[in-house]
Amino acid sequence: MNKKKLLVIVILVLLLVPIYFMEIDHFIFGDEVITYNMANNKEAGFVFSEGRISDYLRTEVFSGKDGIIKSIASMGKDLIKHKANAQILNYPRDKEVRLYEAEEVKGWFYKAEEDRFDFFNTWIHSLSDDANPWGYYELVNLSSSIFPEISGTKWSAFLVNILFYLGNLLILLAIGKKTGNTYYQNIAMIIFVGVVSTILTNSVTTLRPYAVASFWATSFAYASICMLERVMANEAIASKHLIGIVALYVLGYITHYTMGIVLLSFGITLLFYTNVFYKKNPWIIFSTGMAAFILGLFFHLNH
Repeated sequence: MNKKKLLVIVILVLLLVPIYFMEIDHFIFGDEVITYNMANNKEAGFVFSEGRISDYLRTEVFSGKDGIIKSIASMGKDLIKHKANAQILNYPRDKEVRLYEAEEVKGWFYKAEEDRFDFFNTWIHSLSDDANPWGYYELVNLSSSIFPEISGTKWSAFLVNILFYLGNLLILLAIGKKTGNTYYQNIAMIIFVGVVSTILTNSVTTLRPYAVASFWATSFAYASICMLERVMANEAIASKHLIGIVALYVLGYITHYTMGIVLLSFGITLLFYTNVFYKKNPWIIFSTGMAAFILGLFFHLNH
């Protein structure tokens, strides 16, 4: 069989597997409810409350008597002066924690026509007490806004997941080529990754940010390999490579806070590589690794 045809068939099968699992799954569980609530519900960004931080921003900053600019300046001064004891981090929690009737929540999932592409509210909602960063919710918002007829179903968020799952497989193929895998080794690799149960159940078919975060992490690894190739060949690192690395990290971090761990592991790997394998021009790699280590540790500990 033609190699390209084989690759296409393998990818199509790998796409059909999670689609099948989604088809037989008729329920949206707690964390997935949060996803749709964040992305599609204009009134509340959390299952029980909008979160203390978003409530503070709405009442004290955006609706404050002193104006937005002055309120933001006061908030900044308060954070610098009092740090963990600042008002925004200690705002009173909404005491209303209760079960909601079906009539009350029927509008939470479907994207209303007048609320399509309302990215600001989704960002505000992501500031609640138990939410990941806002990147994934914005993508679900976009999907729901483009296809409002499926916005209240599991397929709206799954459309985002399956696209990034496909992208992740393609990036893995590119990494395999860079690292010297044979064609059939690459095929075996994506089959293994594509059907691992934890990836299907926890990443692709769970309507949460993990498939998107995995794509950014894999892309970050690919960009890092490209940069290292230039260093090993004694070629200058182009600005576009550094900009790409930074952009991928930022995109990953606004999708899931664990990208701090990705940058940390990247830094450790570079430090190890410098000290053990590469002696010709170590300072570029060493300084990059040290910076990645420090930033990764800082972002992770300050989540």
